[in-house]
Amino acid sequence: MLIGRQIVLRTLLIKDLDLLYEIENDTELWKYGSEKRKYNRDELLNYIKNSDINIDVAKQYRFTVELHQHAIGFIDLFDYDGLRAGVGLIIHKDFRAKGYGKEALSLLIEHAFSTLYLKELYCDVKEDNLASVNLFVSCGFTFFDKQNEFNKYILTNN
Repeated sequence: MLIGRQIVLRTLLIKDLDLLYEIENDTELWKYGSEKRKYNRDELLNYIKNSDINIDVAKQYRFTVELHQHAIGFIDLFDYDGLRAGVGLIIHKDFRAKGYGKEALSLLIEHAFSTLYLKELYCDVKEDNLASVNLFVSCGFTFFDKQNEFNKYILTNN
């Protein structure tokens, strides 16, 4: 568990199923990510039950972003290889633009560099997703490359 000023990042729990179902199946969000398919509740429940597998084995880890014991989103490390990892973040629309995403990203960065000893984090953001671009840049990520409609940003641990 990672504890911030307002939010907590914690492992996925069964009680997160409804929010996970809503976010994963929100077709409006598909334009920002690589997954473009609906998941049923059984698939997501199975995912939650297996979500505590060590990042060294699973090569990914998803945290629930929690505010006052209420799940408001998810933040992921993926493509983990011991030196670098990708970052993905989604905050429920009712909680956006309130600083929770920035706090979650800041907590994850600290964890990635000081606990996992990663050397680099990266994210792929659609260039028209200005809120995400601004968030990652405000946390120190810099533009690295353009790949199709996605811009790659990186943050290195110096």
